Amino acid sequence: MKKITAILLCLTLLAAAGTGWAEETTEYRDSAYSFRYPSNWTLRYDYDGSVILELPGTASSIITYAVLNSVLVYTGDEETDRAMAETAVSGYTEENALENGKHTVLNGTFDLIEHDGMHGFRAYGTWLLSGEDLVMILLTGKDHLVAFQLNGPDAIALEDELLDSVELLGSLDSSDSGDGKHWDCADYSLDYPAHYGLTESTTGVMLANPDGSGNVMAARAYDIDFDYSDDMASQLASQLLPKSAKIDAEPVLEQIGGRTTAVIRGSIDSGNLAFYLFGGGRKIFVLLVVGDEAISLADDVVASVELK
Repeated sequence: MKKITAILLCLTLLAAAGTGWAEETTEYRDSAYSFRYPSNWTLRYDYDGSVILELPGTASSIITYAVLNSVLVYTGDEETDRAMAETAVSGYTEENALENGKHTVLNGTFDLIEHDGMHGFRAYGTWLLSGEDLVMILLTGKDHLVAFQLNGPDAIALEDELLDSVELLGSLDSSDSGDGKHWDCADYSLDYPAHYGLTESTTGVMLANPDGSGNVMAARAYDIDFDYSDDMASQLASQLLPKSAKIDAEPVLEQIGGRTTAVIRGSIDSGNLAFYLFGGGRKIFVLLVVGDEAISLADDVVASVELK
């Protein structure tokens, strides 16, 4: 998947003197965070936009990403944070290691941690690609979620330096808009429910009720190389509906906020689903919604969207 256009990669060689590093370092920087890593490691991107660092000649690697986030928040309250960490760690079993795309198996043990005002956990396991130990670190704070997966001894040895070098960049910048909040990004703006949190990723934003009810909305805009017209809506909705939904794509056209919008409705294991698509100029907007409450609020979100 492509990174959003606002993301910038800046690689700058830094002197190691006074930093605690034993070698020259290079800076990675995007719209959410920056950090330093040894210059003899190579950098590439995974299919989902995660950054992958690899030490040539070894099996050691680092998988890392950061997003702007107000949905999944560790606060330092031990009871709440421990329950959240247990849920997160339990998803990395050997049975679903290939599905998670990172070949990651966690053994169920973890520590709650705090670093520079951020809270989260450090978990332990095995990286199936090499059979070596791994450490997974997830921290939230200041509208951010930051994750590092350290695969192998060379990567694990860098934990302290990596975390100490992290700088959080940007903010959610959501503002009150009547009874809700307003989100504005490079491709579109929208209003969303006041009690929902927002996470910005490399492909769009996720809006979610943080009460654990599973009511979520995922919004994304696409650039297209032709002029959009309403008679394309149904076909485009059928094409862009995530195949993982495993529902029949039977779009209907509805008038929402004065626009002709293609809507696909169905049901998946986690609840009822709705998928919305409309466009204008050379841009289309999609909203995937799961959960009855989220679906009841989705029309207002769609009606508020302004494409840029």
